[in-house]
Amino acid sequence: MSAIGRRAFISTSAAAIAATAIHPQALFAQPIRGQIDKLGRFGSLLNRQEFALAPQALDPEILALFASQTTMHGIIQTGPAKRHILAGLPPIFMQGTNGSLGYPGSCEACSFGYCLGTYTASRGYPGFNILPRDNHASVAWLFEWAQRTQHRSGCGGSLALPYLSLMVAQGAPSAVQVPYKPNCTYIDGLTAPIKSYPGIAKFRIGSYKALPNFLNAQKKFVKTFKQYINAGHAIAFSGLVANAYDNPGTVMYNGAFDPAASAFITGSGHGQVIVGYDEALGHTGAFLIQNSFGKDWPYLSSTQPLMQGRLWWTFEAFFASQGFGAIAYPIQRPVVFPGTIVISPQTPGAPVVRILEAVRGVVEGEGVVALEMDFDQPMHLDAIRVTPVGTSTPIVGTYNGAIKYGFAHVTRSGAFPPGRYAVELDAHTLSSDLAQQEHVTYRGFVRIS
Repeated sequence: MSAIGRRAFISTSAAAIAATAIHPQALFAQPIRGQIDKLGRFGSLLNRQEFALAPQALDPEILALFASQTTMHGIIQTGPAKRHILAGLPPIFMQGTNGSLGYPGSCEACSFGYCLGTYTASRGYPGFNILPRDNHASVAWLFEWAQRTQHRSGCGGSLALPYLSLMVAQGAPSAVQVPYKPNCTYIDGLTAPIKSYPGIAKFRIGSYKALPNFLNAQKKFVKTFKQYINAGHAIAFSGLVANAYDNPGTVMYNGAFDPAASAFITGSGHGQVIVGYDEALGHTGAFLIQNSFGKDWPYLSSTQPLMQGRLWWTFEAFFASQGFGAIAYPIQRPVVFPGTIVISPQTPGAPVVRILEAVRGVVEGEGVVALEMDFDQPMHLDAIRVTPVGTSTPIVGTYNGAIKYGFAHVTRSGAFPPGRYAVELDAHTLSSDLAQQEHVTYRGFVRIS
């Protein structure tokens, strides 16, 4: 129902309602169509540098070489499925009100923090039931923390990846501990430090990886996205907002949202999450997008709980308007693979790191050496240097992100040979607000067959 229709209904007399032969409760049961800010500014800053400087995602073909990534190995062998929808998703969040969908500008806290962060934490924390609100990361606290640490206020939006960094290093308060209210004064007043909330560790994750700029790159990235989704990864992303986003039913094609590239609002910004795909929808397939506009949106009268608050997007519309994304890894249960190497730091008392496995491969002519690592405590990993034995020049890979468990890699032109490699890691310990503290160096050797 439009806002005009709602006003007309409110002013209608009781006699007129009775004449319609429709019970008034049935009218109230209809969702009130929400309104979006015509500028489409829901809090995403669309900072290209933020994603370019972050740890970059590994190609699925390299991930499939690791013994722990059995699912990805099967996907590479057989190809992605025709349809896959993630299970165990956090409930739909309502950012703003029906009168102002997306207000205040906390979309990145909703998508990268609450949705991707909570989903990833639930995959690693034993006995995690994702449905109760005390098992949802608090959007309100995360958003205030991001604004404060990024020197913003008044719902001025935020970067996307710091939410994941915080959830690697510390975790987060829950939605029960810090409820959400679409009110900037309330959110700006949430200044209690994270350590004052018990139980934050259940929201910790292992690491995150940025996906490279994929705007207008459907041919290059659509298969990779499907492979990650098949392997259980939700993909948080940011991009432009379509004019029709408060009424998506007007621009659907074969069951999927399909606005033209020219229909997206210049200067807009919104963060959301891909939680599935179906190759039978749209032109060549569609992604299932989880939004933060509440369960009534997208007003398509679906009786399926899955489609209340979620919308299929054609691949074409997605890649024509969205550009920045990330995946995340849960904390793994302690597993020691054959050949695991324990490396003590050069700094006494600093956390040790276990290199669980090292692999090598080639993707599009570029050689890759990748390490699967588990630190005793979350660290900020600056860089990784890998030197084949018999040579003196290390190959350097920048990481620049928080990590407890995850993958780091280096690349060069041409394949890496099998053999013994010297490995050196540069890292920093982290404070509770992600400030880098003591510098720590790790040196050791790995053998790669």
